[in-house]
Amino acid sequence: MAFAEDPTVFLEDFAENVMFTGQLPTLAIFDNAFERGNVGIGMASTQPALRMPSATVPPALADGAVVVVGGALTLVGGIPTLVGGTSYRYREQEPDGTGWTVLFLERVR
Repeated sequence: MAFAEDPTVFLEDFAENVMFTGQLPTLAIFDNAFERGNVGIGMASTQPALRMPSATVPPALADGAVVVVGGALTLVGGIPTLVGGTSYRYREQEPDGTGWTVLFLERVR
Protein backbone atom coordinates (compact mmCIF):
# COMPACT_ATOMS: atom_id res chain seq x y z
CA MET A 1 0.00 0.00 0.00
CA ALA A 2 1.49 3.32 -1.05
CA PHE A 3 2.09 6.01 1.53
CA ALA A 4 -0.84 8.43 1.25
CA GLU A 5 0.82 11.45 2.89
CA ASP A 6 2.66 14.08 0.89
CA PRO A 7 6.39 13.20 1.28
CA THR A 8 7.44 16.85 1.08
CA VAL A 9 6.18 17.35 4.65
CA PHE A 10 8.68 14.78 5.94
CA LEU A 11 11.46 15.95 3.65
CA GLU A 12 11.07 19.58 4.77
CA ASP A 13 11.48 18.56 8.43
CA PHE A 14 14.04 15.74 8.28
CA ALA A 15 15.86 15.69 4.94
CA GLU A 16 19.33 16.75 3.89
CA ASN A 17 20.60 17.78 0.50
CA VAL A 18 22.02 14.84 -1.44
CA MET A 19 23.58 14.67 -4.89
CA PHE A 20 24.21 11.56 -6.98
CA THR A 21 26.94 11.54 -9.63
CA GLY A 22 25.61 13.20 -12.78
CA GLN A 23 22.32 14.27 -11.14
CA LEU A 24 20.94 17.50 -9.74
CA PRO A 25 20.74 17.84 -5.94
CA THR A 26 17.62 16.46 -4.26
CA LEU A 27 16.36 15.78 -0.74
CA ALA A 28 16.58 12.51 1.21
CA ILE A 29 16.50 11.46 4.84
CA PHE A 30 19.98 10.30 5.89
CA ASP A 31 20.44 7.68 8.61
CA ASN A 32 23.74 6.36 9.93
CA ALA A 33 22.44 4.12 12.70
CA PHE A 34 24.77 2.31 15.07
CA GLU A 35 24.35 -1.46 14.93
CA ARG A 36 25.74 -3.96 17.40
CA GLY A 37 26.95 -7.15 15.76
CA ASN A 38 25.97 -10.58 17.04
CA VAL A 39 29.44 -12.03 16.51
CA GLY A 40 31.11 -11.28 19.81
CA ILE A 41 31.95 -8.65 22.38
CA GLY A 42 32.89 -5.26 21.04
CA MET A 43 31.71 -5.80 17.48
CA ALA A 44 29.69 -2.92 16.07
CA SER A 45 29.18 -1.06 12.84
CA THR A 46 27.07 1.57 11.15
CA GLN A 47 24.86 1.21 8.10
CA PRO A 48 24.54 4.54 6.30
CA ALA A 49 21.32 4.76 4.32
CA LEU A 50 19.13 7.24 2.51
CA ARG A 51 15.35 7.14 2.61
CA MET A 52 13.59 8.91 -0.21
CA PRO A 53 10.36 8.75 -2.19
CA SER A 54 10.72 5.98 -4.76
CA ALA A 55 9.73 8.37 -7.56
CA THR A 56 12.81 10.53 -6.84
CA VAL A 57 15.40 7.70 -6.85
CA PRO A 58 17.61 8.22 -9.91
CA PRO A 59 16.97 5.47 -12.48
CA ALA A 60 19.69 2.93 -13.28
CA LEU A 61 21.96 3.64 -10.31
CA ALA A 62 25.13 1.60 -10.70
CA ASP A 63 26.77 -0.15 -7.77
CA GLY A 64 29.51 2.17 -6.56
CA ALA A 65 27.91 5.39 -7.82
CA VAL A 66 28.94 8.28 -5.59
CA VAL A 67 26.41 10.29 -3.59
CA VAL A 68 27.31 13.38 -1.56
CA VAL A 69 25.26 13.86 1.61
CA GLY A 70 24.95 17.21 3.35
CA GLY A 71 26.95 20.28 2.52
CA ALA A 72 25.98 23.66 1.21
CA LEU A 73 23.90 23.99 -1.92
CA THR A 74 25.61 26.46 -4.25
CA LEU A 75 25.89 27.30 -7.94
CA VAL A 76 29.09 26.35 -9.78
CA GLY A 77 29.09 27.60 -13.35
CA GLY A 78 25.33 28.03 -13.07
CA ILE A 79 24.83 24.38 -12.06
CA PRO A 80 23.46 23.52 -8.57
CA THR A 81 26.16 21.67 -6.62
CA LEU A 82 26.81 20.48 -3.05
CA VAL A 83 30.01 21.71 -1.44
CA GLY A 84 31.47 20.29 1.78
CA GLY A 85 29.33 17.19 2.13
CA THR A 86 30.41 13.61 2.90
CA SER A 87 30.88 11.16 0.02
CA TYR A 88 29.34 7.68 0.04
CA ARG A 89 29.11 4.90 -2.53
CA TYR A 90 25.70 3.50 -3.44
CA ARG A 91 25.49 -0.28 -2.85
CA GLU A 92 21.87 -1.39 -3.15
CA GLN A 93 18.29 -0.29 -2.73
CA GLU A 94 15.21 -1.73 -1.13
CA PRO A 95 11.75 -0.34 -1.91
CA ASP A 96 9.67 -0.65 1.25
CA GLY A 97 6.27 -1.05 -0.45
CA THR A 98 4.91 2.30 0.76
CA GLY A 99 6.31 4.50 -2.01
CA TRP A 100 9.63 5.05 -0.24
CA THR A 101 12.98 3.40 -1.00
CA VAL A 102 15.98 2.81 1.26
CA LEU A 103 19.35 3.14 -0.45
CA PHE A 104 22.22 1.47 1.39
CA LEU A 105 25.54 3.28 1.25
CA GLU A 106 29.20 2.81 2.13
CA ARG A 107 31.42 5.71 3.22
CA VAL A 108 34.20 6.68 0.81
CA ARG A 109 37.49 6.71 2.69
